[in-house]
Amino acid sequence: MKLLKLKLIYETISESGQCHNKIFEIKCSLINEKSNATIESATATGTSLHRAKNSAADLLLKQTKLEKQDPSNLKKNSNQFFFLVNDNVIDKFS
Repeated sequence: MKLLKLKLIYETISESGQCHNKIFEIKCSLINEKSNATIESATATGTSLHRAKNSAADLLLKQTKLEKQDPSNLKKNSNQFFFLVNDNVIDKFS
């Protein structure tokens, strides 16, 4: 197993509704920092940009098939995540 350094990227897919009652659709993607390849992504909606981003990130991290590294062993950085992956996943995405 190897440690793979990933980052979260947010993309606004759509914005709908009246200005006082908007619905935001956000896509959150896990990106390999070395190759810039998308590993996994999830899309969610919310009544604010903040809520939609949080929902998409929560969904992505819940549904990922990658093994999460213990965060207490890692340096703190708000947009970086580390996962343990086997060689065939690295070969596919790096």
